[in-house]
Amino acid sequence: MTFDVDEHIARIERLYRQITGQDPVRRDVPLAPLPADVNPFEHVTENLRRLEWIIEQLERRSVPLTHTQPRITVFEDEREWSCATELPGVRREDVKIELTRGVLRISGHRPDPADTRDGRRPVYSEASSGHFERTVPTPPYLDETSLEAKLADGVLMVRCRKRPVEATRRVEIEVA
Repeated sequence: MTFDVDEHIARIERLYRQITGQDPVRRDVPLAPLPADVNPFEHVTENLRRLEWIIEQLERRSVPLTHTQPRITVFEDEREWSCATELPGVRREDVKIELTRGVLRISGHRPDPADTRDGRRPVYSEASSGHFERTVPTPPYLDETSLEAKLADGVLMVRCRKRPVEATRRVEIEVA
């Protein structure tokens, strides 16, 4: 089996652009030089086979490879922890919020703003649409039962009260 290296590079670059939306960075210096005991031809051939299999699997997917991560701002004061998430154009019924084991997960679906019913079609759009998901680690001292959320003016505000800080307790060590 022969490999056309230029064809594989082009496929990888297309995949990279599809996933990241950016052009790949080119370098003249290898990122990971081969160890002296490795046959370069066999190493490249094996890795190209593996990479080709991965690319084929990704190209066969029927769902988009990317999803958006909305921007967040985390706030904290002496009584409360909160997270503001930018979700313009998203309806409340299209958002799911979970707080499990110290991780806040915000997910949902943003409709395509270009989906118009009046026959117009987009010529240019920077608006993101489709599935979104954001996970945020939370501090261990939150009262998870106090979780509240409000969506207003395109911003989802998730709030959680802090548990009272317990005083340090000394423990006497018994002698056995």
